[in-house]
Amino acid sequence: SLSLSVSLSLSVSLSLSVSLSLSPSELDNRRLVIVCGVTAGIFLVGIFILLLIRLLMEVRDRREYHRFLVEQEKAKWESVSVERIHGVAERGVGAGGISL
Repeated sequence: SLSLSVSLSLSVSLSLSVSLSLSPSELDNRRLVIVCGVTAGIFLVGIFILLLIRLLMEVRDRREYHRFLVEQEKAKWESVSVERIHGVAERGVGAGGISL
């Protein structure tokens, strides 16, 4: 005969104690720490947001500048093609000097 036995024991104990008997100077120090911490947190979040906005603007500007360079290169090639067409038109095309 085969027997299988499993036992599980779980106990959780949580103890939290808060002491409110602080001297006035300790209470003032805690207030100062809390105020400075909140102020520094707000300042750092603001700096982070500004840096994030700056980064996003930089990425967008670089993409836009790249598109500008591509369009400028296209315009250069288009103007070269137009100049060739006008040059051919001025000289005349084919036998008998037929002009465009």
